[in-house]
Amino acid sequence: MGDSRKAPGRNRRSLGGFICFTVLAMLLVSCGGGGGGGGGIVADGGIGGTGISQGPVSGFGSVFVNGIEHFLGSANILINGQPAPNGETDLKLGMVVRVAGNVNQTAGTGTATDVAYAQNLEGPIDSIDLATNTMVVLGQTVVVDVITVFDGAAGLMALMAGDVVEISGLVDGSFVIHATRVDVETDTGLYELSGTIVNQNAVTMTFDIGGQTVDYSAVTTLDVPGGVPANGLFVRVQGTRPGGTGTPLLAGSAKADDLSPNAVAGEDLEVEGFITDFVSPVQFSVSGQAVRTSAQTGFDHGVINDLGDGVHIEVEGSIANDNVLDADEISFKGSTSVRGESGEIEIHADIEAVDPSAGTITIFGSSIILNSSTQLEDERDKLVPFGITDLAVGDRVDVKAFLDITSGDVIAESLHRKNAKADVELEAPVDAVDAILETVTLFGVLVTTDLSTVYRDKLDNIITSAAFFTGAQLPGALVESKGTLVGITILASELELDD
Repeated sequence: MGDSRKAPGRNRRSLGGFICFTVLAMLLVSCGGGGGGGGGIVADGGIGGTGISQGPVSGFGSVFVNGIEHFLGSANILINGQPAPNGETDLKLGMVVRVAGNVNQTAGTGTATDVAYAQNLEGPIDSIDLATNTMVVLGQTVVVDVITVFDGAAGLMALMAGDVVEISGLVDGSFVIHATRVDVETDTGLYELSGTIVNQNAVTMTFDIGGQTVDYSAVTTLDVPGGVPANGLFVRVQGTRPGGTGTPLLAGSAKADDLSPNAVAGEDLEVEGFITDFVSPVQFSVSGQAVRTSAQTGFDHGVINDLGDGVHIEVEGSIANDNVLDADEISFKGSTSVRGESGEIEIHADIEAVDPSAGTITIFGSSIILNSSTQLEDERDKLVPFGITDLAVGDRVDVKAFLDITSGDVIAESLHRKNAKADVELEAPVDAVDAILETVTLFGVLVTTDLSTVYRDKLDNIITSAAFFTGAQLPGALVESKGTLVGITILASELELDD
């Protein structure tokens, strides 16, 4: 997929590693799937080699990969700075974690030594904007999408202003949090906020993090360089906000922190995040870690010229003596990748075939690859671990996938097994339009209409069929269809132009 160049001496991950699907393996060793790895993967470390991985947990369960048996064993697991009371069971899908471990190729074993999770923030929702799939929490803009895991609520629409949530996610260069997990919490009145200080005022003893003012005049714990908060410093703040939305957070503690994985020279590192501090395709940062590419860097789902500020990527390589990550491989992630929004596919339908040996399922007659970066969740039976071998023909699943434009492969970013449902939904780029017969082809599936079909524009307004089919013929058009599967076609009850 894409440019498959790889630095000498490192093992490129094989598609056969799709069975990984695990936090244990994905947090231990590079093990699967064509350059994915949203769960964080420690790259091969050789005999006794060490590595660090930082990224969202995408699944659970122990596994053998490439002859290596991986153990969590006696790993030190920290949740928000405290020992995990329930051990590995306190790790949840979507948590952004940092994992340190080692791999002994001779013994055929891998061991994680440390796993740490720290929330981005916890506090009340200030506002929700369903049109943009965003919410503001303690003044911070939080974006959610179909990859976001919700616990305690069915999704953004089930939340309301004032609800207290814990957010874990990836931060872009505009300090927007792209949530990978949202937990609804009990309101204790004590909140936590992390971010970069701006507008520091030594006279009023305040500073801002995003849209939230922090008052540190009565702080009891101030652990920052020089003892004074400074603009540009990343901090974690705990405090109360008795005045509610729009009023200062009264800090009880403020501590300097760091988003970077804190790897040292000689360590292998794999980190997922958004590009910031972009100087050129050769020099930029990801999640606070300086990155350097070279002629030996391989790329998946894109090419070197697709790199730029705000692009979501995963980088695998090793830390040089100048503490820069020398990238061996870069994978483009999310809608910021080269495939873009027009390459995204969303499916709500039943599985027609499962091939564990190939790591694929079939829906609407098309093969979809599940690999080590696919986020898997069983919302029907609550199975943990949950993998491709647990899937069966007829299972209802929600899948978000993308078309790799360089290989033609359709690769699943997430798969959630659901309860059975009669109707199907399909959102995809338009393959073909017949305005006379009033049909549209999506993902190779013919979608037909009748007199009861409802048509909508991008703003969800009802429009005429003529207006819909005119819009569907525009370059890059995306269409969402809902309806009934009749043989190999969909009879649409609703068709909507989408962004």
